[in-house]
Amino acid sequence: MNSIPQINQRLLAFDAIKIFAIFLVIWGHCIGQLSSCDVANRSMYRIIYSFHMPLFMMISGYFANSSMIMPPISFIKKKIRQLLYPCIAMGFILWICIETTHSFHYKRDDISWYALMSDFYWFSDFWFLKSCFVCYVLAYIGIQSRLKTKYWVVITLTLSQFIAPLFVSFMYPCFVLGMALHKYDTLKQRIFKYKWLIISTFIIMLIFYSSEAWDKSHGIPQGLFQADVLFWLEILYYRMFRLVIGIWGALSVYVIFTLFFKEIRQHFLIDLLAYQGKYTLEIYILQAIILEKIIAHYLKFDFMSDFVYNFIVTPVIAFFLLILFILITKNIYKIPKLGFIMFGKTT
Repeated sequence: MNSIPQINQRLLAFDAIKIFAIFLVIWGHCIGQLSSCDVANRSMYRIIYSFHMPLFMMISGYFANSSMIMPPISFIKKKIRQLLYPCIAMGFILWICIETTHSFHYKRDDISWYALMSDFYWFSDFWFLKSCFVCYVLAYIGIQSRLKTKYWVVITLTLSQFIAPLFVSFMYPCFVLGMALHKYDTLKQRIFKYKWLIISTFIIMLIFYSSEAWDKSHGIPQGLFQADVLFWLEILYYRMFRLVIGIWGALSVYVIFTLFFKEIRQHFLIDLLAYQGKYTLEIYILQAIILEKIIAHYLKFDFMSDFVYNFIVTPVIAFFLLILFILITKNIYKIPKLGFIMFGKTT
């Protein structure tokens, strides 16, 4: 265990990982939203999306163990308030903003109540929070079943593969991995023992994560149900590839950040950066509205070269948006009632 830092360094590392992960979310959405180019053809987009949401789900699982011992009613209430309520509240706010804008722009007097109940507001947006809720419930049911760990893990992992919406089939294994990281020191020992193998394997997998691999690991391919067995096996291969690269990428970031915080134990800037990690849920929601629904509607960089767009313009925009979203969140929480209305909490 000598290669693993003490618990306070590990928790600081996880806070820093959260702010790094939310930066990747914003950067990835900038790449995808601020250009008309097919995202599958942008290598930086594929790199970010290969691991950043599995990383987020692994972190969620890491901090989930305390919730798993709560009484059922308390557990459901807490998770609805934390994960589902913000989706409903912000979906309603988003509906008001868009309908008001449309009414003004098109001089409409009526309000589209159909839009309020549509998939656009309640299912498409904020998918990660709803996916996280499903992962919590699956794990909670497994633990409360009183089965041995190896049995409930296998059963719930199998069930998760039949839940197609909200990417649960990809996210739940990462959630369980995070729970295991928190609980088992032997697992952490093995990860750090083979850390360079994990990192190098992830890098090699990124090289083979082509636009073809991206396309065949997302969505339902055309003609899937009329295809032969070989086509099904190919799709299964790419889906497994996507799951493994996500897990290996999440573990690589975990190892790198943990080792970094082992060497740099205390620094004002590091502590300040890591402290912002507690706002990741709020930043995730704000970027879905401000970046994806407003900025992306008016701002496009189709005239730029791929290198300038991917590695200069979008990361700079993402950085300043991250700062903006942090400042907005802090100002929202200065009015406790507003924080509760929007995010279901006061700080």
